[in-house]
Amino acid sequence: MKNNFATQFKEYRKRLDISQEEIAERLNVTSQAVSKWECEKSYPDMEMMVEIAGLFGISLDCLVLGENSGAIEGVPDDDTLRVVFCRGRRVIDANEVEGSIRVRLEGKPERVEVWGSANIYGDIIGDVSVGGGLNCDKVEGNITAGASVNCDEVSGNIDAGAGVNCDGVGGNVSAGTNIVCDDIGGDVSCGLTLQCDNISGSVSCGMTLTCDTIIGTVQDCHGDIHVKTLNGTVQSCEKTVYIKDEN
Repeated sequence: MKNNFATQFKEYRKRLDISQEEIAERLNVTSQAVSKWECEKSYPDMEMMVEIAGLFGISLDCLVLGENSGAIEGVPDDDTLRVVFCRGRRVIDANEVEGSIRVRLEGKPERVEVWGSANIYGDIIGDVSVGGGLNCDKVEGNITAGASVNCDEVSGNIDAGAGVNCDGVGGNVSAGTNIVCDDIGGDVSCGLTLQCDNISGSVSCGMTLTCDTIIGTVQDCHGDIHVKTLNGTVQSCEKTVYIKDEN
């Protein structure tokens, strides 16, 4: 603990660009005492620790234990960029969050997690996980969202609790409501209507399906099926299959 205090004390003093003499004057101690703190030769009492934390504008835990003392329990210490919401000092769950947060990325992070909804500006080379809805640019990994997804191209899969509106998707798409996309490279599961260009996999749709080409099977659709080219079969569908005129 003493080593952490000495390191934190020196780091925050330098961040504020304050000399040892200035710190000593503000705390009403000698400059020799400040020097001993930084050299780990002595340790201030608790009352003085509180004054030091207040001077630096940080918590006492942070001053004594280090900047990682506020780490969220159970969250891995990796390179994931995590954006969390707090009410006071308490981290709140995604279903408690109202509204969304704007995140402007610098560089291309390998993974982003948001505890709530987010508008993310910038490309992501890895996966994105949000507790609510997501508006974003290009994603080279997978997307998991508790609500709707609006984005550019996605190289991986999309799993959304509500609708999906995007450009091309390289993998599978699963949405709780409507899907409006260009080409989809994998299978599609849609709670309501589906509108797209080409689908390389199979399709399950809760209501009307409108596509140009479907390579795989269409099954469990409860609305009309409008398709130009259907390479697979239709199974367990309630409504009519309309083959669109190519002219």
